[in-house]
Amino acid sequence: MSSIVILDGAAYVRHRIKELVRKYGIRLHEVANSSELFTMLQKKQDEISLIITELELDKENGLEIIKRAKSRGYEIPVIVLTAQNKKDTFVKSIEAGASDYILKPFEDDFLLSRIMSNMKLEDQNGSAALGARRVYMDFNKYISGELRKAEKGNYSISLIMSVINKDSADSGYGMKAEDRLFGELYSRINSLFWDTDIFMSFGNHSYIGVLPFCTQENTRVVDEKIKSLFDEIQTTDDRFKDYSVENTFVTFPTEISSRESLFPMLTDKLRAGEEI
Repeated sequence: MSSIVILDGAAYVRHRIKELVRKYGIRLHEVANSSELFTMLQKKQDEISLIITELELDKENGLEIIKRAKSRGYEIPVIVLTAQNKKDTFVKSIEAGASDYILKPFEDDFLLSRIMSNMKLEDQNGSAALGARRVYMDFNKYISGELRKAEKGNYSISLIMSVINKDSADSGYGMKAEDRLFGELYSRINSLFWDTDIFMSFGNHSYIGVLPFCTQENTRVVDEKIKSLFDEIQTTDDRFKDYSVENTFVTFPTEISSRESLFPMLTDKLRAGEEI
């Protein structure tokens, strides 16, 4: 049986998720601190397919716990489930090794879809039966590998983060409807990239990508293409009228010289706007 371990101080959150996944035969293990988490991982490493953690814990830092799990060799996807709605925390979660970043409050269907995706499982409406596995890509390790290739091959590589922002406090759409909108939008934006590029969803309404052979000058072209496409969509589809897209790029080796510099620079660039 596949199982999830959750570290969250709110009992109602743990209970809600337990009820959510139980009907799919997924067991939820609850832990109160990092000591209990690592004990659970040691005992049931072959069974646990996903970790869910809050960042704001009673006496510990969720980001540090993620880093410790990764440093100990636990190649298990981690979903950050938090009320912290800050871009620098969002990027630091990626840097720590999180595979998804979901904001509270959340809709059950949305969280369930992200749980299934990160566990590499599909529900009954998906392309594979529950229990089927796909290869899990550790995004942090992937970036490190691509930077090594770029350095060895002496070519540029850029990281892009695209964030969909609400231009009004209330767009009139619930989270479930927004999820469908962003799914459509992702498909349109993703079609702009080359087959060698990686562009994927990360978080509620954010996307992150790796663009090999993309120079700093090329990022301006990519930025213009995405914004031009978004403008075109807005003129033909009123559902997107209350949204805007923001793209942030970091290019190696023009702006940074090592992987360690990548996320701090991305954080600095995103810090100008606090809302994710």
